[in-house]
Amino acid sequence: MQQTYQRFMQTMDIKNFSESTKKSYGFELKKYLQYCGDYSCEFNSTSFQEFLFYRIKAKQISECSLKHSIGAAKFFFSYVLNIPYESGCMPEQ
Repeated sequence: MQQTYQRFMQTMDIKNFSESTKKSYGFELKKYLQYCGDYSCEFNSTSFQEFLFYRIKAKQISECSLKHSIGAAKFFFSYVLNIPYESGCMPEQ
């Protein structure tokens, strides 16, 4: 999990993301990675949707955090895992 997170942060550095974006996306990705570790799930759009539903149901997410989480996931899947983002596979921001 730590290596995946480090690769995510390094990729954002390479893409010259702002410190604010790196902080918020990193925070949201850590939660998703922890969820996948706790529930032994793979990193994919299905587990991400389940993660969002879990957080919404538990009332652990604001609208702003939801948007950051979706943005972080799109970046994570597209640039770190090299899984192309397909419209409709994740909620829109």
